[in-house]
Amino acid sequence: MALFHYLVINKFDFEIVHVNYHILDQADDDEKGIKEEAKKYGIKVHVLSTHMPEGVNEESWARDIRYNYFSEMGYKLGIFDVLVAHNKGDLIETYLLQKERGTHLFYGLKEVNRYKEVNIIRPLLNYTKNELLDYCIENKIPFSIDPSNDDVKFRRNLFRKKLRNYSESELDNFLKEIEENNRVLQGFLEKCDKFIFKNEFKSDKIFFETISIKQFQILLIYFLKENNFFKEISYNHAEDLLMKFRSNKNFVIPIDNYFDLYFEYGIIGIYKKPESYFYRLDELPKSNFIIDKNNPLFNELKLDGTCYIAPAYLGETYTHKNMTMRINREFISWKLPLHLRKVWPAIYNKENKIVYLPRYREKNYKKSNLLSFDIKNLL
Repeated sequence: MALFHYLVINKFDFEIVHVNYHILDQADDDEKGIKEEAKKYGIKVHVLSTHMPEGVNEESWARDIRYNYFSEMGYKLGIFDVLVAHNKGDLIETYLLQKERGTHLFYGLKEVNRYKEVNIIRPLLNYTKNELLDYCIENKIPFSIDPSNDDVKFRRNLFRKKLRNYSESELDNFLKEIEENNRVLQGFLEKCDKFIFKNEFKSDKIFFETISIKQFQILLIYFLKENNFFKEISYNHAEDLLMKFRSNKNFVIPIDNYFDLYFEYGIIGIYKKPESYFYRLDELPKSNFIIDKNNPLFNELKLDGTCYIAPAYLGETYTHKNMTMRINREFISWKLPLHLRKVWPAIYNKENKIVYLPRYREKNYKKSNLLSFDIKNLL
């Protein structure tokens, strides 16, 4: 309400979006009061009326509902700046919760950050709650106090209660601590930026040997976020992944139903889960494969329309120069990246045996004596 009054007296053009969760007994009265105050100044009010389902975290659910509604209405109204009234206490409470809960890419609350379609702007972070209450009282601005603020079953409220007994200088020390932690954190993230190339993180062995488990955890969360994946990585999980990565093991972990996170040959990459394929030689999509029928191997291998191209790993073995080779061992000896192994092609005969396996060459695998292909079309 302090923010509302400030915008009114300074003649800002704005509209109000309000969420009524129907959790508090006073929820409907709060909505009515907001509408009555807005009506005095001709300010439009948009309300989302919702009810909390069972079995959810109340704070997380309410936050998601609120910000999704902000974004939805911002897009609908063509207003992409959303002002919220977080104050200095909210900032410190958030920081203390973050320290308790684990790793974050920013400590406290940002004055401006992007959420989907809108910019979330917090213009009151330099003001305490008491200063805002005094402002409302002095200017005869109606306001409502949320009674759940004193319910210490919510962890945030426990911190809120403790902070009431802190002096201004002690609160300022928290702000200095937040600023310093963010300075160190942002310095590390800027270093990480140098090694991010779209969906791959490429660095030298020394980098991974010298960073801490905490930094590796931050790196993974940040790298995923930069590729629009918002996935938590626990400290213990990060420790396990780093130890395996440092021991030169190549492995894959799922991100979701469609993408995987690969750790291979010093590179961390995000790749789409591979889809299988099957093409007869007389029905090849030209954008993917080209068979050189003038190559002597074409007749030597007795290739015809009944032969087909499919992922090599499905065949397990193939015969080359009277030697039976295991596909997986060949892939390892070639150092074929893991994300290519499920899509790497082979030519099969009508008995479903691999008769031709193009060798992997990092620089020129688009070209082959008999089979030419662009692997990107298969990923």
